[in-house]
Parts: sequence; C-alpha cells; structure tokens
Amino acid sequence: MLNFSAVIKCCLLLPLWLLLWRLSVFLEYAPHASLWFPPAGLTFAAFLLMGSRSATLAVWLACMLSTFWENSLFNTARDTAELLASGSIFATLHTFLYGGGALLLKRQMALSASFNLVTLVTRFLLIAAVSSLILAASGLALIYSYDGVDSLIAWWIGDMTGVVVMAPIFAGIVTRLFPRHSFMPEINFYDRPKALSTFIWKLVLTGLLLSIILITAEWLNSEEIACFIFFLAIPVTWIVFTETPFRASISLAAVSVLTAAIVAVIGVDTQAYIYQFGINVIACSAYFTMCVPALAADNRALFEKVHIDYLTQALNREHFTAMAEQQLKYAARYDKPVSLIVFDVDKFKVINDTYGHSVGDNVLREIAICVRKKLRKSDVFGRFGGDEFVLLLPRTNVHRARQVAATLRENISQLSFAGFEFTVTCSFGVAEATKGAPFEQAFDEADRALYDAKKAGRNRII
Repeated sequence: MLNFSAVIKCCLLLPLWLLLWRLSVFLEYAPHASLWFPPAGLTFAAFLLMGSRSATLAVWLACMLSTFWENSLFNTARDTAELLASGSIFATLHTFLYGGGALLLKRQMALSASFNLVTLVTRFLLIAAVSSLILAASGLALIYSYDGVDSLIAWWIGDMTGVVVMAPIFAGIVTRLFPRHSFMPEINFYDRPKALSTFIWKLVLTGLLLSIILITAEWLNSEEIACFIFFLAIPVTWIVFTETPFRASISLAAVSVLTAAIVAVIGVDTQAYIYQFGINVIACSAYFTMCVPALAADNRALFEKVHIDYLTQALNREHFTAMAEQQLKYAARYDKPVSLIVFDVDKFKVINDTYGHSVGDNVLREIAICVRKKLRKSDVFGRFGGDEFVLLLPRTNVHRARQVAATLRENISQLSFAGFEFTVTCSFGVAEATKGAPFEQAFDEADRALYDAKKAGRNRII
C-alpha cells in the first residue's frame, strides 16, 4: 500500500514524465524516432533513487496516458481496447527494462566491496544500451508491427541517448533536492564549486560550435561536416575536467537538447543518425573522462598505502631506502655531501606500558609532526619501524646535520601531551655518507652512533 510520501513522489513524477514525452514527440525527425527520449532517463533515475512502488505507479500511468495522447495527436484510429493493450505493453516494457536495469545497477553497486567510478560508468552504459535495445525491438514487434532495421536503430539510439544523457542529471537534481536519496554518496555532484559565469561561457561556446556544425551541415547537405559533431567531445571534456560532475551533466543535457531543437527547427533527416551517435559518443567520453581524476585519486591513495607509514605519515623503510639510494647516487655524481640522522624515542616501551599504546602512538605522531616542521623540501623522512626514525639530508655535511639533530632534540623535548605529565626525549646518531658508498653503509654508521648515544645515557647526539 502506498504511503503519503510515495503518492507525492508519484504526483511529481507523472506530469514531468508526460512533459518530457511531449517534448520528445515534438522533436521527432521521423515517426516514433526522436533524436533522444528523455522519459527513459527519468524512469531510470526514478527507479535508481526513489522507491520502486511510487516509480512503478507513476511510470505505468504515464505510459498509458502517453499512448492515448499519441493517438489523439496522430489520429491512429485505434479503438480503446487496442490503446489499452498497446499502452499496457509499452508500460510493462518500459517499467520492466528501465526500472529493472536501474535496480540491477543499484544492486550490483551495493554488493561491490568498494566504490569504483569506472565500474559504475561501465555498468551504467552497458545496462542502458542493452535495455534500450531490447525495448526498441520488443516495442516495434509488439506495438507497431515494424520490422525495419532503420526504425529499430532510431528507437534504440534515441532511448539510449535519453538514458545515458538525461539519467545522470535527473539523479543529480534529485540528490540535491533530497540528499538522503543519493544513490552513491561517494559521487559528490557539488564539490569544488567554480564561478557560475565561467561555466555559462563554456556552455555558450559549446552551443555556438554545435549550432555552426548543424546549420552548416544542413545548408551544404554534407554528412562529412555533420561528423564534426564528434569534435564537441573536446569542449565537453574541458568542462568535465574544470567543473563539478553536476555541471558536466548539465553540459551533456544542454548539448542533447540543443541538438534536438536545431534538428527539429531546420528539419534535418538524413544526418539525424550521425547526431544521435555523436551525442552518445560525447556522453560516453565525458563519463570516462570523469573517471580520470577518480583513478588519479585512487592511485595516489594506493601509493600512500604502499609507501607511507599510516601512523606518522613518514615514508616506510622500503620507499625511504629507494629514495635514499637515488640521493646518494646524485650526491656522488655531483660531489655533494649527504648526511644521515637516525633517532629513536628514549624508554618508549615504558611509555607504552605506563600510559597505553594509544598514548604511545600519539607520541610518535607528534614527533613526526615536529620533525616535518623543521625539514627542507629536499630532506627525506622515514620510519624504520617501532619508534625508530631516519632522516636523509642532501647537500648537508656532518656538522650541519648535527645542528639539525640538536634542534630536533630540543623541540621534541618540549612536546606536551594533554592529560599526561611526562617528557619525551630522543637519542640521535649522525653520520655523513661516504662518497660512492651504498646506503646500508651510511645507515650502519648512523645506527652505531645511535647505539653509542643510548649507551652513553640517552637524550644526546653522537
């Protein structure tokens, strides 16, 4: 039984669906062939974000009403029984295929162990293509008794364009109006807001280029010029890289609507297929372009997970060693000094045993923060395990390295920890790397110096 909220959603969805259907019919370039079919995208988004009961009711009623409305527009002379039958078939196909496709996508992503934008885009495009193809073939066979390949392609590509281009923007609008209905919270449609005027100028430029292509192609009756629509992927990609995902979706919708409007106004016929495919290619290119920043972020996160110590954000031993080897080779080639500082926390085990490991972890974090404040950009800072840290100082001799260690020793001893009264001290071992010697040799020398500092009473530099 529908609740009040579901009824409200149904009342909002039904007129919007019919409005978009009427718009697509108005922009038909051939019988039952519109450049794009926005109601398909609305249905997909509704099932993706709304309750399936309210979406099913609204879409079912809309399909039935559109069937009767189409009969009055085109005087198809079908009786009420035929209209009810064809409307029921259309509603069943539309609801089952697009609604089912949306629910399938939602379920697949819910079962995924982690969010992956590339996987989401790929599955979305695949489901959109397959659902629209099955609906087009079934609709032509069961409702209109057409078997022409041209009619099949026109219906298929038009519906697929409606889903691919319009579903994301409908989803973005619903997400903004009703945040709790967000399909994938990891997709932030409104991150990094930029100046609206800049975005508008980008849209105007893209729309101007599109208009020039379509009007020139029709004027010269040139399919070759019509193919220039594929170059619009360049400005759209520019928008994707520089604007939010929601604005990128707006740009795709704007390109689609403007294309359909110009096609309807100037009466394009033979080149309509080119524009249909062009819109889909541009949309697919834009969605996969959106994945590039996500992939870069994933790669960065993976790099940090592999190379960065999670507790102190210092380099781990393996990555530190690799970078140190590079620095030593550079120093040997250009005859520059390189020094190494190895230090650890005095009586760190006592801190853990007395105050707990969480306090010990906080001590290590604060020490790492303190050290990073005193480093140059060229210095390399790593954690070798437990409470032992290593610093590599390029273009630094042993005397200057000792001064750095002295500054760090003093600053660390001044650290305080809320709720606890104890002083943290560190012992330091300093060594200058021998020209041409491997990193292990320099580390062993500094480590022996650290051992001597510990043996000499701790809280000192050797």
